[in-house]
Amino acid sequence: MTKNISREAMYELVWTKPLTHVAKDLGISDVMLGKMCKEQLVPKPPRGYLAGFVVRDKHPLGRKRSVNISEVLRFPVACIPLSDEVARLLVDQYGLQANPSEMVALRCDDINGLLATVMQTDAIYLGVIAAARDRLKDGSLVELPLRPRLRATARFAYVTLAGRTEAPAMVYFRQFLRAHLNE
Repeated sequence: MTKNISREAMYELVWTKPLTHVAKDLGISDVMLGKMCKEQLVPKPPRGYLAGFVVRDKHPLGRKRSVNISEVLRFPVACIPLSDEVARLLVDQYGLQANPSEMVALRCDDINGLLATVMQTDAIYLGVIAAARDRLKDGSLVELPLRPRLRATARFAYVTLAGRTEAPAMVYFRQFLRAHLNE
């Protein structure tokens, strides 16, 4: 079990990986990890998916060990429409220059389309890191080591888009509703 870890190292770990993975890597339970964070006054990210900035592997910023927001802003930023809460968080953390209305050059509801654009250009994807998981694993995309790290997470709801294949579970869900919710 690893208990001798600096506050800075602990902060970096819990804000770059899911807490369950951090606990497993350290050989401790998630409860113990929570206690260690509390003892060291390390804030834990809220539940959800971690957000960050992602670029293609050959991007000019892709090989840097540390990147600041000014360097990010030299390139077009692509993301899905952001909530007011995330906009406030970006401005609080990085200043007015990070206001999405000024910073974002490409907004699109299609995350795969955004990632495809990032793969072919010097655009930088801002969003949920898990959306790029496969491309991060194969090395075609890399997460930017932004300092300070973006402290944002996302939660999702089930959404069906017109023209898309419906999830198989929706058939059973509708049957359940018809059977139990009569007018």
